Amino acid sequence: TAVSGATAMQLTADIASLDALLELKIELDVEDDCDFVGNGEVVVRLLLEGGGQVQMRLGRSFLLSGVLAERLAEVPGIANVELVPVKSRPGLRLVA
Repeated sequence: TAVSGATAMQLTADIASLDALLELKIELDVEDDCDFVGNGEVVVRLLLEGGGQVQMRLGRSFLLSGVLAERLAEVPGIANVELVPVKSRPGLRLVA
């Protein structure tokens, strides 16, 4: 089932290959094939051949679920998949 409600979720993962990135896109497209607009954020770390990494935010309107995270963890080239609540910013207060 999808994670919904007021709490926005963030999915993070390490991506080691172009094939893994394409598989991630396919899985996200399948999950978003409904009329519901999600509030989930996806951030990936692209692992570079030289040993470095680049972080990339793919968007903040994905429909995320535990099932999706489990499927992604099984994809070769995708590792360290985590689905966690997004830490909200402290609310601003009007001070007179």
